[in-house]
Amino acid sequence: MLKYVLSLLVCACVMSSPALAGGGGAKKDASIRVVHNLPAKTLTNEGAGNDSIIVIANPPAALIAKVNGGTATPKDITAAGGVIIKQGRSATISVKSGTVKACAAVVLPGGFVVPVVNQNLTVAKGKTLSINASDVPRAIPTNW
Repeated sequence: MLKYVLSLLVCACVMSSPALAGGGGAKKDASIRVVHNLPAKTLTNEGAGNDSIIVIANPPAALIAKVNGGTATPKDITAAGGVIIKQGRSATISVKSGTVKACAAVVLPGGFVVPVVNQNLTVAKGKTLSINASDVPRAIPTNW
């Protein structure tokens, strides 16, 4: 009988856990807005002067390895939650408040991805952190 009561108690605890009860995990309660306000060909001298950037928050380790190894494509990054931002446009990424690893890369003609920014940002709960691409220090190449 004691085993039966204990097993019911364990089941009740498991079923009431946040992971099962509400979708689980950390809820996204803040955002980062990135404005691609760089003039044409600021990031590279290639292409038609319309350099796109791709931005992702808290990229997974496998994606970081692909980017640093030179094998990542824009599709890989967008599949992991990243966004492509064309020149003169902006995008907002939902994140969990606190420290966020923000990474950005240049998308070259042919779909090549060159990492240019890797920095930690602090985003307050319920707030949107706005970033202009022209204000972010860049280094080509860098690693994520």
